[in-house]
Amino acid sequence: LDEIGEMPRELQVKILRVMEEQKFQRVGGTEEIEVDNRILAATNKDLKQAVKTGSFREDLYYRLKVITISIPPLRERKEDIPLLVEHFFRKHRSRLGKKATRVSDGTLQALKDYSWPGNVRELENALIRALVLCPGEVIEPRDLPDEICGKEGKKEGEKTGVPADREKLKQMKKEIQQKVKAEMERKFVVEALRLGKGNVLRSAEKVGMDRRQFQNLIKKYGISKDNFAE
Repeated sequence: LDEIGEMPRELQVKILRVMEEQKFQRVGGTEEIEVDNRILAATNKDLKQAVKTGSFREDLYYRLKVITISIPPLRERKEDIPLLVEHFFRKHRSRLGKKATRVSDGTLQALKDYSWPGNVRELENALIRALVLCPGEVIEPRDLPDEICGKEGKKEGEKTGVPADREKLKQMKKEIQQKVKAEMERKFVVEALRLGKGNVLRSAEKVGMDRRQFQNLIKKYGISKDNFAE
């Protein structure tokens, strides 16, 4: 149960009853169903304080508080950032089909210098954005969101020859938009083929496209429809 501290009190009562009695009734049902439950819950709230203010039930708090693992926010464990960056880089590079091979030292330093109010999720999203926008094989600070790269990103951009000319910047923006569009278009075709179970006509109909147009997209991105056939 993620963010259990946000759970309404009326739902807390129901969860507590299931934990205590180890049985429940389906909505609209009358039969009691036994369940062997193990609850793993996470929250970024101070539940002890929430109990004091009355927003979280005390009995549920002590039911959940069997084994507690406290993880400090990312800003307090900057030494974890290189490992997390490597993990997210490998995870999303293959998924997005990107050719980037590494993260530059300047980029890693910019990530370490940031305060990360959004914690690990914000770091993962920043890496996904950088992978999508990276034009080459090395992720540079300029590929990061503005609030993260700051001055470091501008300095790195000057070193790596980011064009300052207005027309070149427009061209760069156009190329980025084309890459993002192509990535989303490819995902669209894959999902359509999945829904149509590899049948081109059925897949095209499910997404409201002409069969020939859809076939052209399949060829454009080199996707094998046989991978989705059942």
